[in-house]
Amino acid sequence: MKILLIDDQINVVQSLKDAIEPAGHECYSCQDPVLALEKFRNDSYDVVITDYKMPGMNGLELLTLIQQEKPGTPVIMFTGYAEVENVIEATNMGVFAFYRKPINIRELLKTLDKLQSSIKLKKQKETEFNRLKNQNKLYFMEIQHRVRNNLQLISSLINLQINFADDKKNKIFLKEHENRIKTIGLAYEKLNESINFITIDFTEYIHNLIRYLKVSYSSKFNNIDIKVDTDNIWTAIDYTIPIGLVVNEIISNSLKYAFPESFKENPEIVVWVQDMNHGICLTISDNGIGFPKEIDLFKSNTLGLKLIKTLVENQLGGSIKLEKENGTKYTIILKLADEFEMIHYKDSGENNSEY
Repeated sequence: MKILLIDDQINVVQSLKDAIEPAGHECYSCQDPVLALEKFRNDSYDVVITDYKMPGMNGLELLTLIQQEKPGTPVIMFTGYAEVENVIEATNMGVFAFYRKPINIRELLKTLDKLQSSIKLKKQKETEFNRLKNQNKLYFMEIQHRVRNNLQLISSLINLQINFADDKKNKIFLKEHENRIKTIGLAYEKLNESINFITIDFTEYIHNLIRYLKVSYSSKFNNIDIKVDTDNIWTAIDYTIPIGLVVNEIISNSLKYAFPESFKENPEIVVWVQDMNHGICLTISDNGIGFPKEIDLFKSNTLGLKLIKTLVENQLGGSIKLEKENGTKYTIILKLADEFEMIHYKDSGENNSEY
């Protein structure tokens, strides 16, 4: 083991070094506790052995600073003033062993042997843990890769079917399904770019999704401005996919139905995502011809509207409000459960975009 010896008396340090090194340990010494702490910060030691009473800093103060710098480092303390209060205080503060001068070298070596076995076992466990962690990471990446490839295959097959479909209604129906699959696929693409393979940059995902939807539909929608304003939010994959599907359905409906050729104003769709602390407020509005009055969102039999309602209320446990004046406006409030933990970065100014 690599051991740092600290005592203001050089003869004590030297005698400890002479006794410990023959047992196979590597010893480094320092007589000044302040300099010893600096040495400890700049190097890696398995064990620290220090005197209790030293000028400039006592052993307990040094112990506290060592624990702050590198928690879990074993500290063995010795003193020529072994009062019961000192021993109790040092033990309560986490000292591994406490000896009175003159130190019983045999007992000290036994303690170091126990520490060496404990440290060796700990390192073995850490090595095995890291091996399993890396292995699981590779498995996870492989699964993600296969999911993305399969989604891409399904999307390609649907696109092929669209080209062979003669009926316009069937083409639209297949295109809608292709967009839903692409919505899921985009989430897995972002997950693959994630540092922890758990959470996704939800902000960037929404921007990518809307860019895709704008391109996905025919060129007649190029004159429609889609404005996106989002707070910086990271979400779990289980949360990202259903809300992405909701965004897909609402944006697609606006692109297809809100702006007929007779529409004279400048067509505009606005997407606003707000971080509500343990929740999200998603607002999507357009200035189009408005939602048909005869259609009730909560009783509609159309697949798209049913999907929006089911995903928001049943899967995400959120609420949805539909306003039909001056176009169409959806306001969706989602409170995140524990498994949908979010990471917040307050800097929404960089996430204003227009497509």
